[in-house]
Amino acid sequence: MKRFTDTEKWRDPWYRELPPRLKCLWQFFCDTCDHAGVFQIDWKLASFEIGDRVTVKDLELFSERLQLLPTGRYLIKKFVRFQSGTLTDSCPAHKPILKLVAIHGLVETSIGYQYPIARVFHEIGYCYPMGYPIATLQEKEKEERKEKEKKDQEGGMGETDAERIYNLYPRKVGRGTAIKAITKALTVQPVEKLIESTKQMAEAWRLEPDKHFCPHAATWFNGERYLDPPESYKPHSPFKPNQRNAAMSVDTTAQGISAAELIARKNKPTQPELIKGNGL
Repeated sequence: MKRFTDTEKWRDPWYRELPPRLKCLWQFFCDTCDHAGVFQIDWKLASFEIGDRVTVKDLELFSERLQLLPTGRYLIKKFVRFQSGTLTDSCPAHKPILKLVAIHGLVETSIGYQYPIARVFHEIGYCYPMGYPIATLQEKEKEERKEKEKKDQEGGMGETDAERIYNLYPRKVGRGTAIKAITKALTVQPVEKLIESTKQMAEAWRLEPDKHFCPHAATWFNGERYLDPPESYKPHSPFKPNQRNAAMSVDTTAQGISAAELIARKNKPTQPELIKGNGL
C-alpha cells in the first residue's frame, strides 16, 4: 500500500542519531503497521528483512513514539494524525481507520490516537502503558512471588488447598498421587466440603493406633469417599476395639492374655499352636 513519508525526519536529531539498523527498523514499523498505526512485531522476520539482528531491547530508543497495547501489539502514536489528519465519519476513506481505532480501543488525544490513561516508559527494554491493569504483569508476578515466599517463611501459610487437605488426612502415604486426587476432587466439590469431610475422617481415625487399615488418600478421594456418611469413616479391622489395642502392643496384662493369644483367637483354625489352655 502507498503511504506518506516524513521527509523532515532526516533533520530530527532523534532519527539522525539512530544507528542504520534501527533507522531500518523504524521504517519497518511504519510500513508494516495497519491503518491505525498498530503492528505485531515478528523479530525474526524483522531481522531477516533488515539484514541485521534486532531484538526487543532495541525498543528503548522508540519508547517516546510507541505504546504497548494490552493485546501485546504496538501503536505508533502519531501515525494516524500524520497519515490521515483528523478522522471524521463523513469521509469514506476514514471509515475503515475509525473501525480499526475502535477495535484497538484507542481514543483521540492532543498528539494523536492512544490507548486510554496511558503513557509510555521503558524498563529492561520493554514499553508499558501506565494505568492499565495487565500492563505490569511482570511487576505483579514479582510481588506475588515475594508475598508467597514471605508466607512460607511465616509458617507455611502459602500452601495450596490440596496440600492443606492432604495435611489433614490421617494417613500420610503417596503424597504426589494424593495431591493429584485431591486437586481433581476440588474441581467438582467446594474446598469447604472436602476440608470438613477430611476432618471427620481424621477424627474417626484419631484414636486408632494402627493406620494400616486406613485407605490411602489417593484411593479415598478418587473413590469419592468424602461423599459417604461420616459414620462409614470409622476404622475397620479384623479385631474388636480391645483386640486391636492388644494386637498393637498395648498393655494387655490387665486382660490376663497376650496380644499373640488375641490374634490366635481370631485365627483359631489356622494358628492353634498359639492358643494356651483348653478353654479356647
